[in-house]
Amino acid sequence: MKDILIAALADILEQPVDETTVLRDCEAWDSLTVVFTIAMLDEKAGVNVDGEQLMKCETVGDIIKLAGAA
Repeated sequence: MKDILIAALADILEQPVDETTVLRDCEAWDSLTVVFTIAMLDEKAGVNVDGEQLMKCETVGDIIKLAGAA
């Protein structure tokens, strides 16, 4: 599951990512990307998160942990 989420996040962020990628360093990380990420987590991991939870994430690894796929 972790690899699927990393690949999906790479698509959303339009750049290669790994668990250590810092979200604020990604040019594409903005409010619209947060919405896409929420939808992706629901679709791929069956996890419902809200924007506030997601905005607390600092790295791709934090998103994976939030999804319970770590």
